[in-house]
Amino acid sequence: MREADSPDSPAAQRLHAGILAFLTYAEKHRSGWTILHRETLAQGGPLAAELSGLRERVANMLTTVFGDEAFAHAFAGAGESLASWWLADPKQSKQQIAQVLMDIAHAAPRPLDGGARP
Repeated sequence: MREADSPDSPAAQRLHAGILAFLTYAEKHRSGWTILHRETLAQGGPLAAELSGLRERVANMLTTVFGDEAFAHAFAGAGESLASWWLADPKQSKQQIAQVLMDIAHAAPRPLDGGARP
């Protein structure tokens, strides 16, 4: 996700590219995603600890974008949940799902474009 776009690109563009990279990964590894996010959460253990560490790293990246740690964690959780829902019932395109997450991102405490909120 970090390498989905140039670090010099605007934040919204980088985030959108990262979301598409995340959804593409989940789509390509559908079985693994399902096992990882359903079974691991229920069973715990070392794999659950690894997943928790990954979530923390993603939330840290998102905190930089959003300027708010709580929002970053909420956004990461929304992304995981939405990806799982979409993979189970893929009636909408990946681009539509990415737009749902971008719509959520625009509610962040810090505007993605760096400007002031109206």
